[in-house]
Amino acid sequence: MDSYVAESLLPRNQSPFDWWTKHKFKYAQLANLARVFLSAPGSSVYSERLFSEAGNLYEKKRNRLLPERAESLVFLHHNLPLINYKY
Repeated sequence: MDSYVAESLLPRNQSPFDWWTKHKFKYAQLANLARVFLSAPGSSVYSERLFSEAGNLYEKKRNRLLPERAESLVFLHHNLPLINYKY
């Protein structure tokens, strides 16, 4: 991990995907994560699910919810289960 952190920043005109392809053996575990997070989803199901979660937040009782707060709530609602957070 230290050697990865010590790498120089990627120029804006260079593709992160190309960088990871070149370094996939040096940073094998991180390359697997990069492949997941740099890939486009294969369908619209993911975005539809997020839209549905956001719709559950905007109810008549919450008509004054600020957009920034709503965005934070959707983010937390979607991502907390990924770290096995129980609420």
